[in-house]
Amino acid sequence: MSSLRWAWLSVMGFLLLSGGEALAQVEIEEPSAGEKNAVGFSAFIGPNFTAETYFYGASAEYNRLLMSKWEVALSVDAGWTPSEEEKIERGLSLTLNGGYAFTERWSAEIAYSKEFARYGPDTHYSWSWANGDNAVGIGVSRTLWERARHTLDLSLSLERNLTASETAIGFELGYGFSF
Repeated sequence: MSSLRWAWLSVMGFLLLSGGEALAQVEIEEPSAGEKNAVGFSAFIGPNFTAETYFYGASAEYNRLLMSKWEVALSVDAGWTPSEEEKIERGLSLTLNGGYAFTERWSAEIAYSKEFARYGPDTHYSWSWANGDNAVGIGVSRTLWERARHTLDLSLSLERNLTASETAIGFELGYGFSF
């Protein structure tokens, strides 16, 4: 089993929190044994400690095994968070992740995210292109299940929105397909 499989979990990319502000979701899905590429889909949720709210979302990503244990991933993420006005704030971001597989099942990763679209009070609740928030994250991933080219992974991450000075923990469950 190669390292990029966890890469999919690691680069779970960037999430948007409170007021359309973003955090970096960390998850990478590594490709199955003998494969160098993987695509994945995941769902995430977590508390934002600074804004005293929570976030949830989904991510789609592409992962590439660079060397036997090193991988990189690129993802597009959609995040939601409840707001004080009883509305849901949304955002889209692009995330770049890198990771290292310690074993066939455990890996560590880092991520950088950039928000590019936002829907919230600052955009009068309409979608708008944005030079949005910057976020970073670190995390660990564990492969729960693997069959042929299919995997299921779980990750835990600590994320920091550098623009809004917010901190969050993220939990993510992801599916990957290797090719």
